[in-house]
Amino acid sequence: MKKKILSIISTCLVLAVLLSTFAGMSVNAAVELSKPEIVGIRAENGVVFLEWYDYNEEFSGFYVYRSESGKAGTWKRIATVNEMCYEDASALPNKTYYYTVKTILKEGKKVIASGSCAKEMVKTTLDRPVFSLAGNSGMGVLLKWDAIKGAAGVIIYKSTTGKAGSWSKLKTIKSGKAGSYTDNKVEIGKTYYYCIKYWKTVDGKDYYSQSSKAYKLVIKDVAVPENFEVRATSEGMLISYSKVLATKGYAIFKSTSGKAGTWKKIAMTKSNNTLSYLDKEVVYGIDYYYCVKSYKNLNGKNIYSDKSENYCETCKKGTLTISPSVSEVVFSELLEKQNVQIYVDGAPKYDVLKAKVDDPTVVAIKWGQWKGDIVDIELTRIGAGDTTLTLYYDNYPDSTVTIEIRADKLDLDDDYNTAKQYMEEAYKLFSEVLTILSETQKDGITDAEKLELAAKAKDKIGEAVVLLEKANVLAQKYADIDGADAELTANLLKVANIIKDFANTDALSGPMVSMVMGYLNQILKSAGIK
Repeated sequence: MKKKILSIISTCLVLAVLLSTFAGMSVNAAVELSKPEIVGIRAENGVVFLEWYDYNEEFSGFYVYRSESGKAGTWKRIATVNEMCYEDASALPNKTYYYTVKTILKEGKKVIASGSCAKEMVKTTLDRPVFSLAGNSGMGVLLKWDAIKGAAGVIIYKSTTGKAGSWSKLKTIKSGKAGSYTDNKVEIGKTYYYCIKYWKTVDGKDYYSQSSKAYKLVIKDVAVPENFEVRATSEGMLISYSKVLATKGYAIFKSTSGKAGTWKKIAMTKSNNTLSYLDKEVVYGIDYYYCVKSYKNLNGKNIYSDKSENYCETCKKGTLTISPSVSEVVFSELLEKQNVQIYVDGAPKYDVLKAKVDDPTVVAIKWGQWKGDIVDIELTRIGAGDTTLTLYYDNYPDSTVTIEIRADKLDLDDDYNTAKQYMEEAYKLFSEVLTILSETQKDGITDAEKLELAAKAKDKIGEAVVLLEKANVLAQKYADIDGADAELTANLLKVANIIKDFANTDALSGPMVSMVMGYLNQILKSAGIK
């Protein structure tokens, strides 16, 4: 027994010695951190972006060092970060820098650092700027550029040859934001070159970028307006033409004979976006000739294009006309939409322009908003066939016009029509359910009668859900062409299932039934039934 006790004591002593030794090793062992590795370094517009990777299982952060020579004794710690990346915005442009990184681990107040990783070199430069636009404008040469991050300003240079030594400073703009400048000191037929550079200010000192690519621009003659047209209206003679780029505006000329020496300038626009003019100074039944010129202003002088071809039209001031932008519409896709612009001249404000389609199963009509005497009408193909759209005023039958519509049969037409049929049947069931639920709200009805009516409503809703599910399957086939009907079907199906779930709860209290009846009213209203 004594030996056994001694053996236990000996074992305990050995364990105590081992534990003491192990504890001593844990306290005195030094932690060694692996060096990180720089995996990316680049300079953009004077800013250095640094990325690295750390191989240690545990770390608290990183020290970032920088040097201008990379030699011992020249390194300076510039940042302590927690992530494996750093953006050095304090670097000066047009300089060479070296970077290295150390991993650190904090144990209480003690900080353990790894060795420095391999140094990496980078040269900071300012990005070369570019013009976002350089071209002729109505007032000269228009120059545009995008915002330049960190720039203090932009300098524009100009040359007539583009050669070294020929450049002169045109404009200094003290902003790095997106901007523009128009040089109106140019002449027709001459060639000019332009470039830009920018500068950044760091610690009170200015650093300049390279010059942008030089843009060569030939100042061309002013172009003649095209698509010139004159139309007699009830208010006067409407002149229109196409937009001419690089101009300031247009001059309108008029004559009663079209002969030399009889032309008179009657209008001059101040924008090249003004593409029409209404001449009200006319007399019914008289022939009038018109032409138009575009112009630009250079060095304070208006430079005109050649005149457009003369256009003669007899004045019909006082008549009523309806003029659609097209005489025929051809559809090639299911649910395809096309907009037709309708110009109405001389219509009394109290009259209403109307439209009708011979076969409403081919096309659906949707009016847009009136803008002066012009309105858009949206045509949607809903079926195959040929039909005619008629535009008319009740009190002016002589002004009636027609638009021919053609829609060839497509493979999806049958699916679309079947889906519509399912939806129409579902609408009828919704209407019946609404009637049934209304019965449950009458005075004097017993609970047993309410339950019987609720059961009927549930059956009807179930039938509607089945029909909508069938319609939804078909609608998905043409959803990529126009998802409107497919989305409507899916939404109706969602509402139907909500109503069905409600009916299954047998919650026949007044407020709940009213809510469901509200849903049904919205559904029927969207279908045009209520």
